[in-house]
Amino acid sequence: MAREIGAGFNLLSESQYNKLEGVQKGSEGSYNRVKNQIYINKDAALKARQLGTPLHEVTHAILKNSLKETYKTIDGVEKTRVSKE
Repeated sequence: MAREIGAGFNLLSESQYNKLEGVQKGSEGSYNRVKNQIYINKDAALKARQLGTPLHEVTHAILKNSLKETYKTIDGVEKTRVSKE
């Protein structure tokens, strides 16, 4: 699913996951919207018996990509925002 929407998918050990910047240490998974990358802490997800963690993080990527629109400011700067649609 991640590949189909253009997001990266990373299945990591707890030690690898905890080395990432911007993730809550010990959590089961995280989505980095700037890098469009999904990170799964395999050890924490299995320990918590949260087998739905990958789907939860993919959902973040889907919503991020589907609810936004690109627009230009008066100065010509391209930005994104939540679409009215």
